[in-house]
Amino acid sequence: MKVLMYKKEITESILAKQLFESLALAGLSKTTDETILSLSQSLAKTLNSISKSFSTSSLEEYQKCFSNFNDHDLHKVLKVLKDTFAEDEYKELRNIIELPLLDRLTTKFKIEREKELSIQQSPNFNNSSIEELLRDKNVSKQSEFFQTGDKQDGVSAGYVANEKLSNNTFLLKKFYKNNDSVLAIMDPAERQKAQNDVRDAVQELLTSSMYKLLLYGRAPKEELVTPDEVNSDLLYIRSKFFENAVLLSEFSGSKNSIHIKADAKNLQELEGFEKIIASCHILGEADYHPGNLMVQDGKTVVKIDHGRSMMQFHKDFESMVKSTYNIFNHNQIGYNSAIQAGNLSFNIEKYNAALNQMLTQLDEYQIDTVVEKKASELQKAGFNPKGLMAKVRFDDETFMHTTISNYQDFKAFYKDNVKENLQNMRRIAQTTDIISKFSNVSPEFKNGRWLKDFAISDIKEPVIYASFHNIEIEGKSALEWAISNKYHAVENVIKAEKVLKGIEDELFPLVQRLQDTPMKKLTLKKVKQFYDSVLTSFEQKQYLTQQEVKDIQECLDYKKHIENTTAFIKLNIESISMVDKMRYKLATFCNILSLPSKAKYFMDRITPESLNIIQQLKKDISNSSGFKKVLLKSSPNYKSNTHSTYSISKSKNDSNNQKGILM
Repeated sequence: MKVLMYKKEITESILAKQLFESLALAGLSKTTDETILSLSQSLAKTLNSISKSFSTSSLEEYQKCFSNFNDHDLHKVLKVLKDTFAEDEYKELRNIIELPLLDRLTTKFKIEREKELSIQQSPNFNNSSIEELLRDKNVSKQSEFFQTGDKQDGVSAGYVANEKLSNNTFLLKKFYKNNDSVLAIMDPAERQKAQNDVRDAVQELLTSSMYKLLLYGRAPKEELVTPDEVNSDLLYIRSKFFENAVLLSEFSGSKNSIHIKADAKNLQELEGFEKIIASCHILGEADYHPGNLMVQDGKTVVKIDHGRSMMQFHKDFESMVKSTYNIFNHNQIGYNSAIQAGNLSFNIEKYNAALNQMLTQLDEYQIDTVVEKKASELQKAGFNPKGLMAKVRFDDETFMHTTISNYQDFKAFYKDNVKENLQNMRRIAQTTDIISKFSNVSPEFKNGRWLKDFAISDIKEPVIYASFHNIEIEGKSALEWAISNKYHAVENVIKAEKVLKGIEDELFPLVQRLQDTPMKKLTLKKVKQFYDSVLTSFEQKQYLTQQEVKDIQECLDYKKHIENTTAFIKLNIESISMVDKMRYKLATFCNILSLPSKAKYFMDRITPESLNIIQQLKKDISNSSGFKKVLLKSSPNYKSNTHSTYSISKSKNDSNNQKGILM
């Protein structure tokens, strides 16, 4: 065990006085002169002990000094301590001072530390455990490892190695120290790969400490490795292997390393998937496919490979659900298929809880501290960021590319982006918090369908979404909840409810007119008049433009929909009212017009009895082609595939904003 010694002994009484004066001016919350004095004395005592002989016990005593501090006060105290020991001779002590910031104790971490202390207090305690703990936190040398195999998965270059002292297994990923070495590569594809390796390596190093802060034991221990002389133009990132862990893809039985099998029942046993995705959202991970997640001990999801972090950020809730759903729904990945099969869960309540917890564990000061520390390590190891090609986006569209010129650019680029995203995720968490309180939704919605529903919905504002879909929030209607919680968008909720109710109020007399028409006189012309009136109403509400209405009325499918509606109305089913029949057909029509919220509105107003009869009729007459054709085309999920090439091209040519009636 290395002992920290300094030229000047730290005198407890002097240090306590100095700390008291500084902390009294720091503006700590909920503190008195007595508590500040007590803290100053405790810190002086523990730091004096650490400076003479660093041990796990002394570190625990130091950590306990901050057990009752919130993150804001902790930052202020640590800044005072670092300013107090600003001289070069206290460099190692300053690293220790920062430990509470990077290893903030949580319930789980306390349990792990208590186990370590119980081992230390036993007669058989081995000092190598502490040494290994410290080695995992520091830069190491390539000579301390010996290669055992080649890197199998992923795109970055490197090899598998064992640490000589512990025989622990690590993955060492290599990257070039400077851009000149990259530019010297003649093959364009290899040169591009080397550029990507540099970017991925520094992003992995920068985010590794942040992931450990958010996930604790669910992210690997990763640090910098300096090269042997023969590899002097390289650096390495070492990543410690998890014990008893397999790739999520392998766990599901898939032979494709980035894909999971949707029908794998063991996916139902997983714990922590939502937590991993929340951490990816906070730190901008763009690549959380099943080959970058692992399952430890048969149930706990853990994250590996952070090279594509700090790239995919989110400006708002809409960009978050869209980009996440695009990844989940990718046929090469399979998350959404597994969710639809009921095997994988992306529970909104668990995701929201994890997101909110993590937003209290990471803040702007910590981001600055980590980036500064890792940039310093890279600089001392000889890394030159000039020419680094970084990229980032805050939506689900095009990446913005930036060429780094120096360390000032390097630190500012990563600090600013992560801090901006942190602010955005705090606002996003306010939205997910409301969605997690939806009380009359299905288990399928809560366990993952919420992501798809919001991604494809025109409405992203959660309370208005709830209002449009008759969803209760904490047992109250959306409007009642908005008023009782003084919700900022309450006026919009009232307006939305009035708009939807207004549509039905306008259309109800038209439906009544159809209902009063004898069946023998119910012609295609009368049904067309009804739908023309619907289109006029939608145009007045600005759901459709005048040109779009004209295009729709000229489409072949519009005429077919009128024919199908007429046939459906004339079906002799006395237990289904004309109003419910027309609500059903209006839902179909709105869905074809890409107005899903209106479709849902009309569907929700069909009586359960009528809806059950319609669904049962589908089953009962499934072998009757005539009835089947009528009923299937009456479904709100029906989208015609029988349109002509002419009608498609004509619709597209006539309007740049056509609503996809033929899609």
